[in-house]
Amino acid sequence: MVEEVVFFVSIQVSLKLLLLVTIAFVKHFELQVIKVGLQELQNIQAANVLAEPDCLKAVTDIANLQQTHTVEAGIVNDIRCILHDLHNVRIIHVLRTCNRVTHRIATMAYEAS
Repeated sequence: MVEEVVFFVSIQVSLKLLLLVTIAFVKHFELQVIKVGLQELQNIQAANVLAEPDCLKAVTDIANLQQTHTVEAGIVNDIRCILHDLHNVRIIHVLRTCNRVTHRIATMAYEAS
């Protein structure tokens, strides 16, 4: 059941991201993906979720407790606020090779643009 919900949310997030304006930087895109995914988790009131993005810099920026002074600071702060409201949702970095489905969806979106 949990796998079905995660897959469903992943598909919804992927479809929404196809509608986003082209984003120039990979980290910015990864942060947007994380934010939209967390918003979907809020909408379905999910708990006990482990998010596994493959962008180490994005995960590091979110986990860093100091104030972020980058172009993406607003998105990072939005993610932190959403995480604060969610129950037991964690974000950990995984290698791209461990995240093949997401990588394939991102490649298909890139090739379609």
